[in-house]
Amino acid sequence: MTAEHAVGLVVALAVLGAGLPARAALGEPEASIDRDRRALAMERRPATARGGVTVHELRRPTQSVREFVDPAGTVFAVAWSGGAPPDLPTLLGAYYGEYRAAAARRAPRGPRRVETANVIVETWGHGRALHGRAWLPALVPSGANVDDVQ
Repeated sequence: MTAEHAVGLVVALAVLGAGLPARAALGEPEASIDRDRRALAMERRPATARGGVTVHELRRPTQSVREFVDPAGTVFAVAWSGGAPPDLPTLLGAYYGEYRAAAARRAPRGPRRVETANVIVETWGHGRALHGRAWLPALVPSGANVDDVQ
C-alpha cells in the first residue's frame, strides 16, 4: 500500500467513524459520561455519592438520566425519567442489541422487565411519566443495592 492510499484509508475511516453515535453508559468508564451528555443534549449536574457509588445526573427540561458508577470507575447502572423514552442505544451502549433482541419477545405494553445473560432493563409509566432503569448484574458493586437505582 502506498502512502497516498494509507492516508486515504485513514481519512475514510475517520469520516465514517465521525457519523457513529457516542456509545458510552453501561460497562464504560466514568469519563464516558460526558459523551453521553453531548449525545443526549443534556446538562450535567454535580455528581453525588450514594451508598458507596457515584451518581451522575444529566438533565434537560423534560427528562433526566442518572448514571451509577462503581468505586473502580465503571458505569454499572443507568436510570431515567421523563416525558419521552430515552435514547436507549446511547444509554445501553454495547448491550443495546442484546436488550433489543430479548425485548422483541416481550409484550409491548405495560411495565416490563427484560432480562438477558448480561443486562436487566425495567421500564414503567405512561403518558408524560416514563421511567426505567438498566444494570449489569455482574458489575453491581458489593454492598450496593439495585433498588437504589432510581
